[in-house]
Amino acid sequence: MTWSDSEPEDEASRDLLSHFGQLYSLSVLTRERGWFQERGYLAETKSRALVEQAELMLAELRPELSAVVEAFGIPRQSLGAPIAL
Repeated sequence: MTWSDSEPEDEASRDLLSHFGQLYSLSVLTRERGWFQERGYLAETKSRALVEQAELMLAELRPELSAVVEAFGIPRQSLGAPIAL
């Protein structure tokens, strides 16, 4: 199976998955921004912009999270488990 075979057919689902991919990328860059700054790849102003963008994306995705949790069949009682935090 290739990625294109497993893509959702509806545009809303594709957009949601795309946003999760972007958020993951931002989270990695945000977590490792010190490394990029030390080597001169990332200015401090851009570093702050990464954090702000990640927070904005989280706020945008928040209303969709219940549907995502339900789609993956994650029991509600598991959401408070230490692994979910």
